[in-house]
Amino acid sequence: FGFVEACEAEAGGRQGFAVAEALMEERTLHLEDLPEGASLDREGAELLSVRGELRAAGIDEDNCDPTSKEHRLLIGKVLLAKAEERFGPNRRGLHMADTSRVSGAAVYGEATVRDTATGSKLRMAHHAFHIDKYLPGVAKFWGKAGAHEGANAFVSTYWKHWEPDFSRHSMSQSAAARCVEDASPGLVNLWVSLTPGEMEQQPLVVMDKRSLDWAGDSGLANVSTVPVTFPGLRDTLTLMRAGTAQRRRASWRPR
Repeated sequence: FGFVEACEAEAGGRQGFAVAEALMEERTLHLEDLPEGASLDREGAELLSVRGELRAAGIDEDNCDPTSKEHRLLIGKVLLAKAEERFGPNRRGLHMADTSRVSGAAVYGEATVRDTATGSKLRMAHHAFHIDKYLPGVAKFWGKAGAHEGANAFVSTYWKHWEPDFSRHSMSQSAAARCVEDASPGLVNLWVSLTPGEMEQQPLVVMDKRSLDWAGDSGLANVSTVPVTFPGLRDTLTLMRAGTAQRRRASWRPR
């Protein structure tokens, strides 16, 4: 499909971007509960509880206001501390700003939020299976090859937004690229649900990485890496092809 039309920035007046509905194929998947013992190393996702930490910060499912910058900063602070607890004790968690920096004016440590409610101007859920920062795909998009080149290209794309934050922690561009490439753990997405009760619509779904073929040429053939363009930022998103997504093991947590 045409790269230019793949993603629309701030579609429908919402922050962020949306994958063009016309370019997607509908698939029905069976969702399994993500087990309590799932691990980042094995399945590619694991469960951490921040309920107590959020309550101590004055945030819970009933009073959380996703439109409040104060709440988003408190949530981000809790998640960074939890990451350091999980991956420490001799590692520091740094917030790698995403597209919310240029679409939403987010600051360092501020959580990016999604709100599926009708009429919201916040980010909507992505209705497409994708791999965040699939380094071989990023490299291919920029006319290069391999995880090393993909990490360099990804960090270079964001460096003008990251440098003021990272310089306070004495982290250079080359060190950031090594961190992303080494994936130990490298770049990690931390998601927290603050929906009261049980999920009723548009849940977060993750795929077991053991069921993904993402190495070498066969991995590249299973995905398409497309541009996501904002003023001042040209990012990428790696979409899974419909046939690939259909065959994978998918999990969620209804509560």
